Parts: sequence; C-alpha cells; structure tokens
Amino acid sequence: SLGLVAWFALTGRTAVTGESTQRILVKQLTEAIPPLAGVRTDLPSALTDAVDRCCAKEADDRFPNAEALVEALDAAQLSTPEIPVAIRLLAPELSGSTARALLSVGVLAMGTASLVARKNGTTFTFGVVIAATAVAGTVSALREAGNLRRSGFSVAELQRLLRVTLTERDEERARRATDTVQVRKRRRRVLLAGALLVWQAAQLAVMLAKAGPLGNIQLTGDKAILTFFATVLGTTLAIAILSTSPFKRTLTERLFNAVWLGRAGAWLLARFSRGSGNVQIDAPAPVRRTAPTPAASRPAGAQLPSLDGLAADVSALAARVSALESRQR
Repeated sequence: SLGLVAWFALTGRTAVTGESTQRILVKQLTEAIPPLAGVRTDLPSALTDAVDRCCAKEADDRFPNAEALVEALDAAQLSTPEIPVAIRLLAPELSGSTARALLSVGVLAMGTASLVARKNGTTFTFGVVIAATAVAGTVSALREAGNLRRSGFSVAELQRLLRVTLTERDEERARRATDTVQVRKRRRRVLLAGALLVWQAAQLAVMLAKAGPLGNIQLTGDKAILTFFATVLGTTLAIAILSTSPFKRTLTERLFNAVWLGRAGAWLLARFSRGSGNVQIDAPAPVRRTAPTPAASRPAGAQLPSLDGLAADVSALAARVSALESRQR
C-alpha cells in the first residue's frame, strides 16, 4: 500500500489502471507494477528501487518491515556528505576565475602579436582588462577559501567537498543522458547547428572570393557590414552549440577539475589562504531504529507509553489542516 501511494505521489497517476473495477482487480492480481524508473528517469535509483521493492507481488520480495525500508532510504540519502553553502558558492567562483585567466592569456598573446606587427594595442588592452578581472575573481575566491580554512577546514577537505559538487553534476548529466526527450532535443540542436555552420562557411567563402587574392575583406556598405557580423555571430553560435553538451562536462568544469582539484590547486589554497584546525565533514551514520519489543519479552510490570500526547498532536494537526483549507476556500 505504501509503495503504491509513493508510486502515485511521484508520477501523478495510479500504477494500475483499467476501464472497469474488474479489469483493475485482474491487472492487480496478474500483472507486475511498472518500474518507477521507466516513468521518472530523473529520480535517484535508490528511491525508485525502494518503491519498486515495496510494490513487489510476492511478500518475500518486499521489505520485511518498515525499519528495513527506512534504513534503505537513510543509506541512500546519506551516501554523500553534506556540503556547506559556502563551499557550493566557492566552486563556481574558482571555475570562472580559471576560465577568465585562460581567456586572458590567449587574448594577451594575440594582443602582443598585433602590437609588435601593426603597432595596434587595442587587443592587448582588452586582454589586460580580462586578466584584471581574472585576478580579481581569483583573489576573491581565495579570500573565501581563507575564511573556510579559518573556520577549520583543511586544504584536503576543501578539495574533497569541491570534488563532490562536481560529482553531483556528473550524476545529473548521467540522468539526463537516459532521458529520451532530452536526447532527441540535443540531436535536433546538433543538426541545426551543423547546418548553420555549413551555411556560414559558405557565406564566408563567398566573401573571401570577392576580397581578392590577398583575402582583404572590404566592408564598404551597411549590407556588407551586417552580413559580415551576422556570419561571425552565426559561426560562433554554431560552434558553441556543437562544443557544449548537457551530457558532458563543460570546459570550465574541466579546467576546475584540472587546476583546483589537483596539486596546483592544493598549493594555491595552502599558499594564499591560512587556516587552523581540522574539521572532518563526513556523512553521519544512519540512525539504527530498533523494532518495538514484543509483549511477551517485555519485563514484568512494564507499561506501554501513553497515547494521550499523540492524540493531542493529531488533534492539533487536524485543526491546523482545517484552518489552512478554509483559508484556501
């Protein structure tokens, strides 16, 4: 019964349906309940497995008691450590600063070449601005890391919890990869981006053919200027769609993993942030719930707990529900 209620709560429909009560009863007796994971692909496998086990036809295939069900759900819920909000906010800061630093290096290299060859410092100035924002972001992130270290977190613990945030994203991407709707949408986007890239490449080839042997593109009219910038924008958009995927790590996440979760990140965190102490943040052990003591094994003279307090709580809860329902009406 509990499994069927959970199945309904997670899907919004009953697990067994039919045109009449007789057909529903026949299905309930003869057919297995559909696996929950086939209906809700976004749910954790531990939860769907627990609900499916509750809905098993044979009693021996279900949980022997409520305690076993609760322990199974507890074990699934506590499989990863609790991550403080400050560390969850620190991860994107470190990731963004690394991406800006890499971009600034590329722009500065291009700007230096342009400055030497053409005496044009525009690109170099732009690279300096990006580098300044990268340095400011990195300093801000390291300051937050220093606050965490002064709160008692060690460098190893910071890296471990930061790695967990990345692992959570990988698990979410793995769930998306099993969603046929998202897979079809991704396939359509790739086809459209590929067609757009081919079209923009053809446009660029025509412009280069008209530019002459030296490839000097002359933007002499408003139409030519708009065509050129539309070509650049379309090509950039198509490359961005083709190079990113909801099922794979982004470039910034790869940089984050390579820089901040490795030896370089450990050195930076240790060198530019100071802390004290060592706080171990691990998953708390699941609570062991003991089954009620049978009446035959209770000590002589032992009294059952009074239900007066529970009845009062139920009455207060019922009054609260009635008040909320009347307020909604």
